Amino acid sequence: MSSIARLSLSRSLSFSFRLNLQARMLILLGGFALLLTLTMGTISLNFIAQTLETQMGQQALDVARAVARLPQIQEGLEENDSRKIQPLVEEVRSAIGARFIVVGDENGVRFAHPLPDRIGKKMVGGDNARALESGEEYVSTAIGSLGPSVRGKVPVFSTGQEGPRKVIGIISVGYMLNQVDQVVGHYQTGIWWFSAATVLVSLILAKLISDYFKRAIFGFEPEEIARLFQERNAILQSVREGIIAINPQGDITTFNEAALNIFGLDPRESMLGRNIRDFQANSDLL
Repeated sequence: MSSIARLSLSRSLSFSFRLNLQARMLILLGGFALLLTLTMGTISLNFIAQTLETQMGQQALDVARAVARLPQIQEGLEENDSRKIQPLVEEVRSAIGARFIVVGDENGVRFAHPLPDRIGKKMVGGDNARALESGEEYVSTAIGSLGPSVRGKVPVFSTGQEGPRKVIGIISVGYMLNQVDQVVGHYQTGIWWFSAATVLVSLILAKLISDYFKRAIFGFEPEEIARLFQERNAILQSVREGIIAINPQGDITTFNEAALNIFGLDPRESMLGRNIRDFQANSDLL
């Protein structure tokens, strides 16, 4: 077998193991579309989760403020009587759809809770200090007795008119974080469907584009075109006769070294792009 035949065979075998243009475009555009939609989807889901958590926290804080200002709550804490607090708090909780409204005294002992058997026990979460010690209002996220939740914390002050008011209790209104997860999960399903549709459209477009390119380059692969170009140059340079090709305007598009020798040009010079009239004023090529 000649060296040229062996070279041609090895190149043919190497091409057979490569992905063709269409497959590469399908993988490239499909992968890019998938990566883009998943990235944007992740960013969107995180934004939705943060927004929902912020809104729920603000709502919990607003409800806690309203409950803390109810005279019955203040009286019940001052009189150490949870029976004045529990029914009222449960009525408010049912009306607003909160997961829990917990009322505690200055020691964090519960006076109201969605589960009555937990009344009289210490509040759980470890996030009451700012309200009980400093009289602050704030939103916190913690794991309580009912699970992870975002809660609004508001102190309850004494009703006495004489002397400075003091903190006599705390209101904790909470929404469970799994509610945020449920909403995010709903949006996540939509994003998965959108991602799948985007990838499908990208694959269809990739096939149409690759088919167009394949027709434009006569069904060759890019590597095959490069190989043919190299072979064409090698053949041109091996011919002893001078070869020149021009476009309709007379500009030279192809030449070989023999053509340079015929016109007495330095081999390092190039005729490419120059007009044939520059070398042969009366050329019949035009």
